[in-house]
Amino acid sequence: MGEPFFNFSNVISNIKHLAIIYPNSQITITTTGVKPNLIRELANLSLPLVIKIHLSLHSPTDQSRRILMPKVVGLKQSLSALKYFAQKTSTTPKLNYILIRNVNDSPEMAEKLAILVRERPFIVKLSTLNESGNLKSSTNCAVERFENILSQNSIKTCRFTSLGTDIAAGCGQLRQQRDLNES
Repeated sequence: MGEPFFNFSNVISNIKHLAIIYPNSQITITTTGVKPNLIRELANLSLPLVIKIHLSLHSPTDQSRRILMPKVVGLKQSLSALKYFAQKTSTTPKLNYILIRNVNDSPEMAEKLAILVRERPFIVKLSTLNESGNLKSSTNCAVERFENILSQNSIKTCRFTSLGTDIAAGCGQLRQQRDLNES
């Protein structure tokens, strides 16, 4: 858990260590894009493993993204660094987009996302929210509609399905339970 680019030197050190133990592996780093310069630095490093990168996007506009994720930098800087990473490493970054009912799952948001991503070498990885508090997961119909709009705009997509939700152990649910226990 946590933002890997806040602990960049230890992340790199651990990648090198893991490469010794698992030499034919790959590593995926997921970031909020909070330090775009380090995404570029990562692309320039000669590391012994294939490194893939995912950006937690969750909104196609800076304004709405900052509501969901208050400490992120502007989309332009993060996406520029991601594009550089893709070109330098010959990998395809993924943009993680958790669909939240009536927050970021509208057709208008899908259109804005398609415009933002168009002509960039990215895949949009869609997933639904593991419900917590008053935030609700998008309906299946809304997810299908959102994905169809992206596809109609030639945006590549894939889906992520969280496991463990049946026992409240899906992505984000354990932290929610810990926070409830501490209150």
